[in-house]
Amino acid sequence: MPASIRDRGSDLEQRVRGARRRLGETIIAAARLTPGHDMVWGQFADAPARASQTGIYGTSAAVTMLAARGRDLTATVSLLPGITDSPAAVFDASDLFITHKASAVVEALVAVDHPDVRSTTACLRLSSGIVDGQGWGHHVVPGEPEAPSVLATARALTALSAIDRMDPEILEGPAAWLRSRILDDGPLGTVELAFAVIALARLQRAGIGASRADALQRGAHALHDWLRQVHAGPILYEQIHYWVPKPGEQRNHYMTFPVQVVVGIALVLSGSAGRSQSLLRDLANSLCHAVEADGGLRSTLTERIGMVDASLVDQFFLEYLAAQPASTHRRRALGRLARARWLHRALVFLVLVVVAFWSWYVAAGDSRPLSAASIANIAFALVTGILGSMAYSRWDRR
Repeated sequence: MPASIRDRGSDLEQRVRGARRRLGETIIAAARLTPGHDMVWGQFADAPARASQTGIYGTSAAVTMLAARGRDLTATVSLLPGITDSPAAVFDASDLFITHKASAVVEALVAVDHPDVRSTTACLRLSSGIVDGQGWGHHVVPGEPEAPSVLATARALTALSAIDRMDPEILEGPAAWLRSRILDDGPLGTVELAFAVIALARLQRAGIGASRADALQRGAHALHDWLRQVHAGPILYEQIHYWVPKPGEQRNHYMTFPVQVVVGIALVLSGSAGRSQSLLRDLANSLCHAVEADGGLRSTLTERIGMVDASLVDQFFLEYLAAQPASTHRRRALGRLARARWLHRALVFLVLVVVAFWSWYVAAGDSRPLSAASIANIAFALVTGILGSMAYSRWDRR
């Protein structure tokens, strides 16, 4: 088997690691400094240096990515709403009424190992915002109840399930509701279904609902079929629109997601990496190419590199690498040895020499005289070994 085919898996893993390093460089370059010289981020990773826009989504995405790389971003997290009583208002505290933003804050807190996540405003807002014991709406504005949303419920469950010593009883009701939404054949968008599968997989890892994997498997099966249909095309984007009431006004909001990336994360987390191996490998290659070319995934809608998109790509890379077999490092070492052409020639040479000596051993019997025929046989093996190794090396270079 040619080396290019034999070592395809390990080569892709190296490429994914390189793409993650490049993503980290892009995120660091996109940081903006507050008057106190703490880092915050905006919506886009490729915004010009003079841009002043900052936001919870972008900052949370950057914190999650850089904390995974060993960066201490405790000071940045302290600027998020509801964490401290600092008078330096970098973000709008009323944003915590939005389920998605409160979830993003909790994810950032978990990423930096905040000592008391459960007592923060974001966590308390989420914990108390469950509608009728079922799930979360897009917002938790007091006096303005909203029906549960699959996407909002999935995002809140994913954030809360990552908290250490989180009370599982709080999450059981929404988890059951989310499973029922997957199993009842109701119309779910691909992004909704993917985030629902991600949430159920995270809950399963946390030991919540681990024995009820029917919805997880059904959702993963549908996502596999969807990715198989679109995997050869460009990355698709889906916008989710919702509104949040505020005193005297109604504010429209939207979120945009790279669909294949979210689906890829869901498939890996659901345990479907083996069944979807070729699809996920193609997706990883495509995302590596995007990062190598631009430093991140450039949206076809905005022509910009979104911070949340970068975080999702990074999450996919992390989960993809984690799903590779445990013997990857051994295979990679053997692959490097196998790619050394001198080793190929030496192995072929030695094998043929051993075969020649064994032939002589069997033919000579107990006396084993070193006859002229035996010497000729050994010489023939040496010549054959050299010619064979040269031929193998030439074939291997094709």
